[in-house]
Amino acid sequence: MKAFLGFLITFVSVVLLLSATLALDLFKRKDLVIARTVLGNLSLGGMSRDEVRAAIRTRLQTFLDEPFSLGARGEVQLVTLKDFGFRVSEAAILDDIPFANNISNAELVLWSIAGQRVMPHIPVAKPELLRVIEEKFPNIPQAKNAYFSPDGKKRKIVEAQSGVTPNLEPLIREIKQQLVFLEHQPLVVEFLESPPTLFATDLQKYETIILNNFP
Repeated sequence: MKAFLGFLITFVSVVLLLSATLALDLFKRKDLVIARTVLGNLSLGGMSRDEVRAAIRTRLQTFLDEPFSLGARGEVQLVTLKDFGFRVSEAAILDDIPFANNISNAELVLWSIAGQRVMPHIPVAKPELLRVIEEKFPNIPQAKNAYFSPDGKKRKIVEAQSGVTPNLEPLIREIKQQLVFLEHQPLVVEFLESPPTLFATDLQKYETIILNNFP
């Protein structure tokens, strides 16, 4: 009985080793993505380069086009990451994906067991973020300074007004966190108080000069 069990264990071990060797050879010959590799919620293990490109274009473009809620001071609007200027950097993503020919056999086995998570490369465009926030929430006060304003034939000094400016860093961090799993969650824009930099008293000091040269 012991001899039979010993034979059975040896046989199973040989079969498993042979299967692993064949699988390793297949991944190397076809240059496939190692097993248990994920991009967001997309499984890439066993895909060829062409399959990965197609999967990236389909899933990430869909993710960028999916609307989600963006809140700001009690208002809520639907936006997409494409509105914000996010674009897929396909080449950068492909460089990070572990294809079998790019790694050693030991790494292939280890990473196949442990798994790999690839981060999407989607560059952030801050000017686009600001533009969309201003377009979607036009009623939120912006920072203003004191200025001369036409008033019939007269000119008057309009008092300085403080406003707010969007705090982009927390928003960008939240968006990048969503990119890890490619799952949208509602976002809220935080604002920073923006005091005026030019006060009415500053203008009043030079009122005569300014009025004489006012167009």
